[in-house]
Amino acid sequence: MAHRSIAAHIPTLAGPSFQRLSKDEIVLAEVVAMPDRPAEPSSEERLAAEYARGRADALAEARAEAEAILASERQALEAAAEAERCRFEADFAERLGADLAACMAELERQLADAIARCLEPVIEQAMVERTVDAFSATLSDLLSGSEAPTIVVSGPAALLQRLSEGLGAAGRAAVRLDPSNDVELRCVLDDTTVETQLADWLSEFHMAREQQS
Repeated sequence: MAHRSIAAHIPTLAGPSFQRLSKDEIVLAEVVAMPDRPAEPSSEERLAAEYARGRADALAEARAEAEAILASERQALEAAAEAERCRFEADFAERLGADLAACMAELERQLADAIARCLEPVIEQAMVERTVDAFSATLSDLLSGSEAPTIVVSGPAALLQRLSEGLGAAGRAAVRLDPSNDVELRCVLDDTTVETQLADWLSEFHMAREQQS
């Protein structure tokens, strides 16, 4: 097919009629359908869209602000709880220490009191023995320088028994033991009176123990 210029295919509109084209001169062109243009939204639709977008933005902002506030309050509560826990542990440790100190003091007091009660008879017996031994020594000195045939010693039977054991045979021969209801041992020789102070010593001992307990 012979090539012709584009101008040859344009019909002459000024002529009496359109130029007839031969079959070979007809060129078919593909017709492409143009898509429909979307309709412009109305004012109401634009307002509704703007409102929805503003509402969504406000909700997102409010949600973010609420989450920030909750996080801050959570941190504050955790800090307060930690401070309260530390304060409670410190107070508990202080009270526990005070209670332990008080318990130890009470335990020491009770232990000392129990030991004193156990030792009280032993101490009293030791005081009695020392008193009788001292009285026996004094009595022996009196007997060595006395011309009296017999010296009378009065006092509790138990103390007189121990005194008799400490005097020996010669001393017992020169001393007459006279049991009485008195607490003390007493010996009178001329103008000299020898008497123990056992009751006063025992009283002071019991008084001191009561003050300690």
